[in-house]
Amino acid sequence: MGKTVFAICSLLTAILLSACVSDPHRGKETRWDSLYTAGHIQQIAFVRPDEALALLDTAEDRRLLSPFDINDLRCFVYHNGLSHYKTALFYSVW
Repeated sequence: MGKTVFAICSLLTAILLSACVSDPHRGKETRWDSLYTAGHIQQIAFVRPDEALALLDTAEDRRLLSPFDINDLRCFVYHNGLSHYKTALFYSVW
């Protein structure tokens, strides 16, 4: 009985310790990655729409966002930032 309890406690300790050890950068965005978030692109869409479109092109090339999100953000930039309503409509139904 004593060996069984010791084995179970050792196993649980090993599982807990392995769960506590993780990559310190895991789950954290770096400054570079935060440029390609939908929130950042929406923030700059009004003042720097050309930069927002360039970030979307890069995000599309690197597959950082889904195609739906990229087209949705392009629609947002063209509609609100550049006032190109026909282009915005194109990306909204694409």
